[in-house]
Amino acid sequence: AKNLNAKQEPEVFLAVTATYPLKPLLDVIREATDVYPATHIRLSRESMSGPIEQLLRGDADLVVATMDGVPMDQVEALPFSTVTIIPVAHPEYNPAQNTGMNSISEMQSYVQVVVADSGSGKQPQSRDLLPGGLRWTVTDFAAKKDIILAKMGWGGLPEYLIRDEIDRGELVPLNVEGYPPRQSHLFQMRSRNRDTGIVAQFIWERLMSSSSQMP
Repeated sequence: AKNLNAKQEPEVFLAVTATYPLKPLLDVIREATDVYPATHIRLSRESMSGPIEQLLRGDADLVVATMDGVPMDQVEALPFSTVTIIPVAHPEYNPAQNTGMNSISEMQSYVQVVVADSGSGKQPQSRDLLPGGLRWTVTDFAAKKDIILAKMGWGGLPEYLIRDEIDRGELVPLNVEGYPPRQSHLFQMRSRNRDTGIVAQFIWERLMSSSSQMP
């Protein structure tokens, strides 16, 4: 029924977690703009609860994010992809020189760099926070990566963002008590209570068909 009543929208808003690489989504967006050039595509990169909040308040048409804190009665969700978050530091940063396990108490004297939740706090999420430790908060993963590369802290970063630096030895994975590399399972989601327009439906179906090929 939603599809039969759908109309081409002037705008489609897609909110994507910043832990996922944008490049694989660009083919889907390019195809949508080729078929529906009159529809404006609005793309937002969000952290933690940001995508879900955008969806639940009716701003975003589609989101790609984790299911943390998602009210299943309000959202239609399909498995999309998995990303790996790896705790890393510059090889000259002290914890990186420890060949054994870094305990939580040892790590508390080193700065953990974290990315702020882009949501308003109504559905707060926090992940991989070291209890009682020093902490810097930044707004995005690019800033976090630069700080870690500058030997000013450590933290978890998406594998896609640091694979080249790890291969070149500019960053090294850390062995931290209770903080192994984490698998983050992502889903494509849309609201059950909102009609889906033609363009949003087109993107939804393309995401579905391409999800098995996503990294």
